[in-house]
Amino acid sequence: MMTFMQRGALVLVAVMLLLGQKSAFAQTLACSSSCTPGPTDTCVDVSGVVTYEASTVSALVLINGVSQFSKESDGKYGCKVLVKSDGVITVKAFAGGFAPYTQEITQSQADGFAINILALNTLDAVMNVTVNVQPSDGNPGAYDLSGNVKSFGSPVNAYMIGSGVESFSTPASGDFTLQGLFPDSDGQIELFAFADGHQSYSRFITLGCAAGNTCDFDVQLSNQLNKEPNTGSWNMQEFAYAHGLDAPQQLRSLDTTWTSSSADGKEGVLFNYLQTTNFTNYNPTLQATTAPTALYVYDKKQISSGMTLQYGNQTLAGTPSGDGYYFFDLSDPNAITLISQNPYQFTIHSVDNNGSDRELAVWLSSEYTTPSVSYQSVQDLYNNGVRNHWMVAGDGYIAYVGGLFDYARNNPNGFNLNLDMDLNGKEMNLSTNYALFYVSNGVPADCVSDLNAPGATGCTLEFKGQYTTPVTGKIIIAGAGRINGYELLKEGYPGKYTNKPLESPDNTAQKAEYRVQSGLIELSSSYNDGNNGPAIDIAGITVGFSPRREDSSVLLNNRYLSMLSLADAITANGSELTGIQKSANDYPVQVFDFKMVGNWVDEADGLEVHGRNSYLAYTYLHIADDSMKVAANALRYEQTTVLQGDVQTGGLINIGSYGFGRPITTGANVDGVYAHRITHKRGVCGTVDDNKLVGFCGAALVASPNCNTGTDITNVVVTNLRVNNLGGDISSVNKPFNIGLGATYGINCKDAGKTTNVQNLLFTDFQIFIDPQSDSSIFDRGAGGGALEPIGFYDGTTSTNPVGKVTIYPGGDDTFGYFICGTDAVAQCWNTNGEGQNTKINVEYFPQGTFGGINFPYGKAN
Repeated sequence: MMTFMQRGALVLVAVMLLLGQKSAFAQTLACSSSCTPGPTDTCVDVSGVVTYEASTVSALVLINGVSQFSKESDGKYGCKVLVKSDGVITVKAFAGGFAPYTQEITQSQADGFAINILALNTLDAVMNVTVNVQPSDGNPGAYDLSGNVKSFGSPVNAYMIGSGVESFSTPASGDFTLQGLFPDSDGQIELFAFADGHQSYSRFITLGCAAGNTCDFDVQLSNQLNKEPNTGSWNMQEFAYAHGLDAPQQLRSLDTTWTSSSADGKEGVLFNYLQTTNFTNYNPTLQATTAPTALYVYDKKQISSGMTLQYGNQTLAGTPSGDGYYFFDLSDPNAITLISQNPYQFTIHSVDNNGSDRELAVWLSSEYTTPSVSYQSVQDLYNNGVRNHWMVAGDGYIAYVGGLFDYARNNPNGFNLNLDMDLNGKEMNLSTNYALFYVSNGVPADCVSDLNAPGATGCTLEFKGQYTTPVTGKIIIAGAGRINGYELLKEGYPGKYTNKPLESPDNTAQKAEYRVQSGLIELSSSYNDGNNGPAIDIAGITVGFSPRREDSSVLLNNRYLSMLSLADAITANGSELTGIQKSANDYPVQVFDFKMVGNWVDEADGLEVHGRNSYLAYTYLHIADDSMKVAANALRYEQTTVLQGDVQTGGLINIGSYGFGRPITTGANVDGVYAHRITHKRGVCGTVDDNKLVGFCGAALVASPNCNTGTDITNVVVTNLRVNNLGGDISSVNKPFNIGLGATYGINCKDAGKTTNVQNLLFTDFQIFIDPQSDSSIFDRGAGGGALEPIGFYDGTTSTNPVGKVTIYPGGDDTFGYFICGTDAVAQCWNTNGEGQNTKINVEYFPQGTFGGINFPYGKAN
């Protein structure tokens, strides 16, 4: 079981791997090889000390191919090395955070040679290292590492070392192989790469579940009885996500399960555990590759009585293999059809002896780094002290800034990042945002010092706004790492700047820190070159444990956060921005093979993208609130897998973002949505003057309740949505649709009063294998007027054929299905048996009799 975890330190600590231990500093190390001279060679003692300015340094010292680490205590080193007849002794030294050192010396200099290393030159090239891991053949417990080292697309001749095994990468190709590496007592191997003129590289490879996680399942990508991989080399990373009594503050308020309070007991059960297992280099280039043949899954708790795999809209039962594993044959085209040249996203449901409260996500994906492109390592940024922080913003102003604010200001023409670590978002996130404050009482520098190291402060702050620093070039984030909001879940939710009263003088600063920190990925770019792709391009990474924030922790080219320099924001001083300023980031975003999981809390939505012509494909979302926001013109979603929790008023798909997205003028498209598990609670409607409050009845598969903000929604098509039935009332659906204008459950539109049109919505090829608990709803209680039709629930063909229609299968199989129909003449509604047979009215309206353009299979067939 292999997973990547990446760490680093300013001082190189590789020696601990060789000693089977870890500490803050390196200890003395025996020389890596003994000296055996030939007829013309001699053995020479080379010794000395490694220093940086006046301080000693623990560094890897390489002398004529023999390596040793200098002592942490005094920087001393010493080895007997082989010297050939030319008498040349080549001394190299490498330490993380310092420039590589190379010097040729003579035998007369060998005794007491001082190595004075220099600070890291940021102009030195960055090495891109790809690594494959597989069990070492015939060497139980050991692993072989192979891969490639390049910089700007060119091969690098680098010194590679891990677990006491060393070699050089090939100069012509950059390829390397290290065989027979044993993990340390923590189950980890740390790989180092060093080369002249390049920044040092280190990477932890964790064999098993990531540190701090408890993984219930063992996953093997194999069709062999011995479970050895048969699909080539691979890497794996595994994390566990859980909530309950032992979880942080924001998760403890949730029940461990959502159980039914209804008489029929069909409100579903909330699973409280998710494990993710990600094979991160299975399909690294998206070229033609061999499809996976099989998976073996073992339940370490041994409480599974059955397992079922879902892939898109397909289902495959696991076969007990007799040794505790369940076997999934992925090679049988009669059982399952895999889409090649794309990432694979599976969900494996465990039916346990004590319930069904565990899920397993298995992903076969990539790091998506291009060899010809140079990437800035996020690990290196973190190691060099990059953090979210307070800063003096200008005369009389301070700001709290996201982790990428300074980096983006220094690289406004765009940048490429490799998320190559498990990043704690509270310390450092991937955000270019900042919250600006005017210091009405106090000295800005003193306020910043106090806020960075909290204490008693006399500063009085006036919030002026939250913005994102301008980037005019392309932003790329690739990799297989994770940004993690778990630490933020330990905090109480302080609210937004405008919707909660100030409980204390420090509350404004607290909100700023929380709002900026919890924006785990918040980026904007005005890059606009149709020939070179989107303004923001994100692939491969995972976002875990998003905290509550009343929107998403991932906002990309979002209208909520205008691009504004610090200087311009100070000039604006909190005043209303111009329309041009607000739309400066309305440019395409691409998101591919993106995972967002562990969102157990409500008001922690799925990612929200507001750039026009954006494209989101192969996203895997585990969300307890709105999962898919469709709130940008010409936005496209394709191939989305969802684990959906209760959503209050929103939906698995939310069109319009409650009226606060950008206008959809020419259309948007959602194609392929697979709800692998869904646990809606039954919505409870109230009454006013004995009139049912249509649209106040909780969650929907597709929700479009919009305030009258003037944000029109036109020509949105959603097709190929599937909700499977897992049996045992595990999954539940409240209602298929909730579409309307004006106030709805949980949303107070405050009489926005602007004319708003919601027109030409079309929903086709829905297969819902669970009988909903509530009828679909269409309502108009908006204060500003506007059209709320036509809305189509089929492709225009009236027949018994479910193709092209929204079909509900109340029995959980395809033997009988009824179509969406909202009319008093129930006898003319169609289903898979024909017209008016076993059909029920399943749409409600408010006000009654005002909608003429709601289209569903009704009346005589053509």
